[in-house]
Amino acid sequence: KPGWIFVLALLVLQISNISCVSDPEDGLGCPYPALAELDSIHQVFYSPYINQRYSRQTDTVSYADFLLTAEFGFTNLNANTNAYERTYPGACPMLYHVQNVSNIELYLTSPFNGISTGTEVSYLFELQDGTTLNRFRDFKRMNQYLSLKLRERPKQKSQINTRLVVYFRDGNSKSLESHSPFIK
Repeated sequence: KPGWIFVLALLVLQISNISCVSDPEDGLGCPYPALAELDSIHQVFYSPYINQRYSRQTDTVSYADFLLTAEFGFTNLNANTNAYERTYPGACPMLYHVQNVSNIELYLTSPFNGISTGTEVSYLFELQDGTTLNRFRDFKRMNQYLSLKLRERPKQKSQINTRLVVYFRDGNSKSLESHSPFIK
C-alpha cells in the first residue's frame, strides 16, 4: 500500500505540472500580456506629481525628479478584455503585447542643450530598466504608461519641448507635442 500512495502522489504532481504549463500566467501569478494594438497617444505629462497635479510648463522642477510620461490607448485583440480586470483587480498591472508598433521616437520642437529643433533625441531618454528609447523595440510587455528619465542634465535651467511619434508597422504614425516644465 505505501508504494501505491507514492505512485498516486507522483501522478497528482505530474498532472498539476501539466496544468501549470498550460495556465495563461507569467510565473508571477499574473496573466500573460493581452494581444493588442496601440491606437492612440492620450497625453504626455511630467513628474514630479506635487500638490495633487503633474508639473506644468510654467513650473520649475529638479533634474532628479523629472520624468516624461506618455499615456497610450490600446485596442485589445483578445476576446476576454474585461476578464483580466475582474480576475486580477489591482493585483497585476494590465500589460499589452503590442502587435502594430515598429518604434517610438522623440523630436525636439525647440532647441535644448545646444541641440537644434527637429533633432531626434530618443537617445536622451531611458526607460526604468535603463534601455534608451532609441533602442526600445520590445513591445511584448507594454504598460498604458511609458515613463522616461532624461539622461542629460540641462546646462542651464531650461525646458525640453518635444514631439512624441509612434511609428506603426503599416507605415502610418501618430504624434503628440508637449512642453515640459523648466528643469534645473
